[in-house]
Amino acid sequence: RAGRDAAWRAAENALPLLGGNHQLKFMFLPDGEDPDSVVRQQGAENFNSLVEQAQNYSDFFFATLESRVDIASMDGRARLVEIAKPYLRHIPAGIYRDMLEQQLADRAQTNTELLHKHLERPPQNKSKALQKALTASTAISPVRMAITIVLQHPELHSAVDKFDKISSLDRPGIKILAELLETLHQNPHLNTAALLERARESEHAEHLQRLVLQPLSLSADELKHELVGIIQQLQQQALAERQTYLTAKPFSKLTDAEKEEIRNKTI
Repeated sequence: RAGRDAAWRAAENALPLLGGNHQLKFMFLPDGEDPDSVVRQQGAENFNSLVEQAQNYSDFFFATLESRVDIASMDGRARLVEIAKPYLRHIPAGIYRDMLEQQLADRAQTNTELLHKHLERPPQNKSKALQKALTASTAISPVRMAITIVLQHPELHSAVDKFDKISSLDRPGIKILAELLETLHQNPHLNTAALLERARESEHAEHLQRLVLQPLSLSADELKHELVGIIQQLQQQALAERQTYLTAKPFSKLTDAEKEEIRNKTI
């Protein structure tokens, strides 16, 4: 059971990476066994055969979801669509996602046109949706919110004018945010999957994967406004903290450049 739970967590974390050059499979070994012990007991050839027979991502994905419903009933098939929706939304648009949606339609015994209507976000009153989303966002810090927006919508980084001062702030996650913005500034074509791949070996990889799955209820325009506002606020905080530091420093110990900063009130 623990192994399958871990496999499902891995499947969830892999959602933003699906559809590219990655091919994911799941192989389950007997309890208490690991690859080394299986090779010792059964030989490398048999182990390689087991690898070849490993379960494809799509089969594991739907088998796991179907285990939670009564797939033989109409109610169960409708429930399958409902629980699959949030996962499918995190898969990059493309042929792989289209094929998964087709497979979901087949398993739910419905047609893809009807399925697409349910996969789309239901229309809401914009002001109520915005208020609800902003209220929810207060539960996380502005830095975390900005990281989440940049990860899920890398194209919005182009709306950010200046972010060169924010790395001087002592805030949780600020270095990650600054690095993401700098990476996108240098490589504006990168998408979510590419950003996660670049961070795969970092200590923050698992944290970033969780943020990619964080629900964001705002529209693209609202997210852009939110991101720009957060970065501007962080820039202003960095400037204010720098100015406070300089004015508190004994004048005799200021460098010429620092004196110029104070005079111009710019950094």
